[in-house]
Amino acid sequence: MTVDPYALLAQSWGQTPVGASPDLRRILSLPTRHHTPEALEQLCDAWTNFLRAPGGTQRLLPPQAQALAEIFAVKGGFCPVRVGGGKTLISFLASVVLGAVRPVLFVPAGLVEKTRRDLQDAARHWRVPFNLHVMSYEHMGRESNAGELDVRAPDLMIFDECHRLKNPKAAVTKRVKRYVKKHRPRVVMLSGTMVSNGVSDCAHLAEWALHEGSPFPIEHHTIRDWASALDEKVRPGTRKALGALEVLTPPGQWPTLENVRKGVFVRMNATPGVVSTAGEQVACGLELTPQEVILGEPAQALFKRLREKCENPDGVSIAEPMLVWALANQLAMGFHYYLDPAPPEVWLVTRAAWATYARGILQASRGKYDTEKQVRTAVERGELTDPLVRPDLLLQQWTIANAGYFGTHKFRWHDRTLLDAAIAWTVAHPEPTLIWTWHSAFGRQLAHMLKVPYVGAKGMTEDGRLVDDIRGETSCVLSIAANMQGRNLQAWGQNLVCAPPTKGKDWEQLLGRSHRLGQTRDVVTCTILASCREHFRAIARAHSSSRMTRHLMGASQKLLQATWTDVLPDTVKPYPSHRPQADGDHDEWDEYEITALYTD
Repeated sequence: MTVDPYALLAQSWGQTPVGASPDLRRILSLPTRHHTPEALEQLCDAWTNFLRAPGGTQRLLPPQAQALAEIFAVKGGFCPVRVGGGKTLISFLASVVLGAVRPVLFVPAGLVEKTRRDLQDAARHWRVPFNLHVMSYEHMGRESNAGELDVRAPDLMIFDECHRLKNPKAAVTKRVKRYVKKHRPRVVMLSGTMVSNGVSDCAHLAEWALHEGSPFPIEHHTIRDWASALDEKVRPGTRKALGALEVLTPPGQWPTLENVRKGVFVRMNATPGVVSTAGEQVACGLELTPQEVILGEPAQALFKRLREKCENPDGVSIAEPMLVWALANQLAMGFHYYLDPAPPEVWLVTRAAWATYARGILQASRGKYDTEKQVRTAVERGELTDPLVRPDLLLQQWTIANAGYFGTHKFRWHDRTLLDAAIAWTVAHPEPTLIWTWHSAFGRQLAHMLKVPYVGAKGMTEDGRLVDDIRGETSCVLSIAANMQGRNLQAWGQNLVCAPPTKGKDWEQLLGRSHRLGQTRDVVTCTILASCREHFRAIARAHSSSRMTRHLMGASQKLLQATWTDVLPDTVKPYPSHRPQADGDHDEWDEYEITALYTD
């Protein structure tokens, strides 16, 4: 019997190695394909001539031609194409290539109108389909639309920004999964940020698109084993040793985690139906500059209270780490959200009891229920009963308590240091700038003080303009959540990030708005304002996930390819005298009532 020294070493460290599986044998036996540069040029010519409309002048890019050829050959596609790499045109032409009768294109809600405009623009150059229905992920996730896929019965489903389906517990993911398993439509997956954590993000997406031809495991327990060995975030003490996965190590290299991840990419990239843009980079440079902001005494006092007592500014204890993280990021911006009036104790208790029950049902229902509202309806109809828990009583108590409470999410300012720092930086760098923030409260206030547009949901300014139409005429303050995907903002070459994201994929999307193909500047710049330890941890975590993505998906990551101008952050001092003055009232602070934690 052959003894595996790596497995023995892993066992001695308390790690269980990943075992051999039918999935691994299937993946190793998949056919491979490779296109030479000459062959890619021929593909470009052939597919351009076939798909170009009369009078059209555009030409397909090599990744676009390769993707369409693979989609035609395999009748599906799994395409981790980098941000700005031409995914939109692929999504339009895939249904032409496959001759689909009822194609549906899924995009984020904020990109629906932009996608329809792009479809009209593309029709001047390409034979785009006029039967292509555009639908948002958010629309599909609503309970009222639970049966829409069965009614529409698409024979081709194209998912742009398909990482929106990575969470298997999300309602939209469950509904797509059920339809794909039942009806087996052709599926095309497109994203520039296919993974943020690892194999668990994309294995099910590759299966829906390529079925048995997927380069990732299909069986749930095998996906779990691979993820516990290869993913970036694994619960402490549960990471498996590589074990059988060492066979994927590239020849001549040691079977380290990094090298096995690279081997997974090599196998994926050679699989028919998979098209990635690994190795391709935008020609212009990217320069990142972290700058530290020293908060004022009011914010520092609130941070001390949070660190030492785990209390929010209103004296309420916080137990969940995620809530601590969220509050720290609010305090770093100079404000915090609160409910007005504060909810009574009975509201908090009954809400927690009902939420705990509903969450347990959703986790155990195996697809029967997708949302809390569906669980509520099932309890009201008597479909869910339990003599020990009495879900009907939990729901009744919560309904009564909620009916008697009317609270609004508001915010209260404590410190204007970060606002002043952002204004001072903008005054010192007068070129039109994309100013990014997670919080609409901070973004609207900053835009008001700078007298520039605030760009929120659907890429719209508050006066109804689309940010794509501003074309670098002025600086803009943008919601990260609403605008980091799908927008071509290459008219700008300067960025200011006031709240750094924690995920590498979010950085890839955000920076990809301006650092993309077609950018004519030599260098795109991005300054990052960081004012608390959570901000610096966010940058470090994003770096770590970007390295994992580079190894596993083979894609160059903007955080890693950028030139960092400072190893240690500088200090940005606020200059109140630089603050733009409103007519007769330069010290005005507007408050906005909001109905959710993040309105965008």
